[in-house]
Amino acid sequence: MTNYFNSAITFDNLRNFVLQELHEPVSTGSEAVPLDLVEDRLNMVYAEVFNDQRIKPSAREADISFKLADDTTLSAALAVGATSVGLTESANWQSSGKGLLQSDIITYTGNVADVLTGVTGVNVAHDSGELARQMYSLSTVASDIVAEQIQYIEVNGIPQTYMSYESLINGIDFFPNCYTVFEGYLIFSRVGTTGGDTPSKVLMVYTQTLTPLSADADVPTLIPNSWRIPILGYGACMKIAASDAYRTSWDWWKAEYEKATKQYVAFKNNRVRDRSNKIRPSIYKRFISF
Repeated sequence: MTNYFNSAITFDNLRNFVLQELHEPVSTGSEAVPLDLVEDRLNMVYAEVFNDQRIKPSAREADISFKLADDTTLSAALAVGATSVGLTESANWQSSGKGLLQSDIITYTGNVADVLTGVTGVNVAHDSGELARQMYSLSTVASDIVAEQIQYIEVNGIPQTYMSYESLINGIDFFPNCYTVFEGYLIFSRVGTTGGDTPSKVLMVYTQTLTPLSADADVPTLIPNSWRIPILGYGACMKIAASDAYRTSWDWWKAEYEKATKQYVAFKNNRVRDRSNKIRPSIYKRFISF
């Protein structure tokens, strides 16, 4: 018998566990219980448990840290349509990505010896000495996040205030300690970097996005490993069996699922740091829309 209670219970493990519990052919399913039905119910339970209203909102939050590239300046003037950009210092810039030249957003594919190459998006001429600032892709910083789920950002311990994209880039040299999100990219205002040899450190708190399971090797990481079988496996069995009362009783799976879910909710609420008393405003309370 395959051991499904291993250190990394995957989507394939869960799917086969459900089929085995329902006395269906493992790995193939049947006409009565096809694989897509099992997969759909597993993802349904995954979403329901992660978004269970009994769990503190803070229990669904995660945080991530990353470093900012220092602001720099253009080392030479740029003409419209330029395909390379010389910077005074690009050592801490990403090897490829996006940058902000005043209010002009550029994309580049290379970063070698203080020169950005493969540049597109230079729509206006720029003078030597103008500000150049790195932008940060949210999907690169954290794969389980979208802009609306950002709860809090600080740079070197200083809280950053959300500002609309239009306001921030029009005053990029004026507003301190602000940030915005434009087309999936984070942009920070001035005093967002320390300069010198010590890159600024960002702490971002956000509500995680649940990514549906699809590939065999996918791991439901937002549910701890020890709860994946009793919650996801039994929960899927319960939902499938309940929809076909002639096949088997679903009461046992339902009881096991509810017992495990109750324990999981208590665990999440007790273990998570209670952020409800933190001294920081929510962007949802301060702004009508993101």
